[in-house]
Amino acid sequence: MGSEIFRPANVEIWGGDDPDALQLLSNKKMEMPDGFDKIKTHGSYRYYLMKAKSYERIPKWHNAGKSGRYTWVFIDEVLFY
Repeated sequence: MGSEIFRPANVEIWGGDDPDALQLLSNKKMEMPDGFDKIKTHGSYRYYLMKAKSYERIPKWHNAGKSGRYTWVFIDEVLFY
């Protein structure tokens, strides 16, 4: 049984000191299939927003026989340092 859980296709990081006026700090396309990515931003802010866009469908190259199904994205850790 194959997985339907994928890393995000794209991640945006927004930040600012006013939650109603956040600025786009980073927009990164994530590469497949494995590993961890560091997204670097400059500056320190009070508020952050992370938007992770999933792959809409399982890619055809996926060998679990589930290509075309919807994907899931789970994020278990976000580190700020």
